[in-house]
Amino acid sequence: MATGQDIGAETLAELKVIQKQAPDVFAAALFQEGQVERLEVIESTPRKFGALRASIILRGPFRKGIRIWVIMQAGGPTTTYAAIVHFDLEAFHEVGDALYIQNPLKKAIPFLPKRIAARINSTRTFAVGKVARGRGGAKFTPPSSDNGS
Repeated sequence: MATGQDIGAETLAELKVIQKQAPDVFAAALFQEGQVERLEVIESTPRKFGALRASIILRGPFRKGIRIWVIMQAGGPTTTYAAIVHFDLEAFHEVGDALYIQNPLKKAIPFLPKRIAARINSTRTFAVGKVARGRGGAKFTPPSSDNGS
């Protein structure tokens, strides 16, 4: 079994930086995918009055322990109307649907894990560099972006 001594202090310090950043990286990717889904929700929202579509917001990301989540909501000044329109399955809408938040999100669920993973992989936001210890504690120095060209 590898220990901190086996892998080297510098490598261990870099791994600690990645470990510390991982929840932030995931939360950012989740929020970005939530913004994409927010646009899908807006497209599904009944359009008789524009205020309901304009009230759809994405909040977060939030964290509690290892759980990370975002909240999509509609309402604001149109809260009563939003609830009626969302849950009245008998209502006819020329444009948009009932369950205008729920249905697009249910369709997206099977694809979100891969999309979030792809977003994390494509952004490569982990900032691995050197950690120097001094009087003021640890100081992170990112790697040089100089590629020799």
